[in-house]
This record gives sequence, structure tokens and C-alpha cells, in this order.
Amino acid sequence: MIIMAVPPNMDGASVRLSRSGGVWDEMKRTIAWSIKSLQPGEALEIQAQFSSMDGQRSASFPVLVRTEYPRLFSAVEVVNEYRDDVTPAIRLETACAGRLLHRKV
Repeated sequence: MIIMAVPPNMDGASVRLSRSGGVWDEMKRTIAWSIKSLQPGEALEIQAQFSSMDGQRSASFPVLVRTEYPRLFSAVEVVNEYRDDVTPAIRLETACAGRLLHRKV
């Protein structure tokens, strides 16, 4: 399960997704994808584009990845390719071996 929180200044109803299956929850302001499985070495890419409701382009989109499978992730990469004269592109890449833990709510 991948859950992305959408900030209040973004129009969640205007979202364009590169991968089908994303579900917009207006009350929680989240988009959730249920990914049944990934094979070893398989990559998953999801892109989301939003319209800003207040004209600001800066926003934070927290992402939660939940899994019940006790395997190791070899890499997690988040890329922001938006560019303008003020905001540089942000690229976060993490590659490590470790367990992804989650708590049941």
C-alpha cells in the first residue's frame, strides 16, 4: 500500500496519475494505491500532477509505504522534477538494506 497525503493548497480532484488504481479520498486528502506484489528487482514508478488552488507551487507531499511482506527493500527513490526560477528540483535517493516496519492501526 502506498499512501500520499495531498496538502490543502493543491486541488486533489485535478490530479493526473501515471498509474491507474490510485484512489482519491477527499475527506482524508490522500491518494492510495494498493500494490498486490512486486517481484525481486522489479521497480514501481508512480507520478502525480496537481493544480495549485492558491497559485503557490511549493508543497509537501508525505508518502507512506506499508507492507506486510518481510523482505528487504534495496532502494527507495523520490524525485521532484518541477523546476522554475526560484525552486530547484529536489531529488532524494536512499539505497540501503533494512526492514520496513509498520504498525497496525
